[in-house]
Amino acid sequence: MRQSINPHSRKQLDPARTRADILNGALECFALKGFAGASVQDIARRARVTKSLVLYHFGSKQELWQACIEHRAAPVIAALDRLLDGVTQGFTDILKTRFELFRQHPETARLLFWASLEAPPLPIFMQHRRERLLARFGGDPTHPELVKLMFAIATMDGWFLNRSLYTAMGGGADWSEHVEQRLLDGILAMVSSL
Repeated sequence: MRQSINPHSRKQLDPARTRADILNGALECFALKGFAGASVQDIARRARVTKSLVLYHFGSKQELWQACIEHRAAPVIAALDRLLDGVTQGFTDILKTRFELFRQHPETARLLFWASLEAPPLPIFMQHRRERLLARFGGDPTHPELVKLMFAIATMDGWFLNRSLYTAMGGGADWSEHVEQRLLDGILAMVSSL
């Protein structure tokens, strides 16, 4: 199905709104199909714009992927920066922020799940912070504290990726908020005790 946009209406378009629509459409497509499976045309359809408009605003699918990750992960990036800058100690801030992000935007867990199955570009924000994060652990990627963080993140990811299944197993009861809080408390306790 080909979309047509009246060229005269382009002058009336709101570039910031168009960019936001493209970003939202891309987030949905990447969460549903992954980086490899989502095409620029799929994203344009979902955003209700032309493919050329997607490329005008973001340049390429890879740049759009990076923008989606950074947009959605902005609160986690800020928490990571607070840790790296010494404003916070430990991982509580990062884990709580990430947990709340997934709770508010469950498609983010799917987006990151696809990233673990495919080989999309490493998010630029991680490329820029990787050395500082590793330096915090003496350059050792197997440092026990870093392993604890990865274990906590994997536990969190597993919950949010399988949340619907767990709810169905519970008879469809609306217990997820209570269980989620207990899960978060358990993750934080586990990280602080290991």
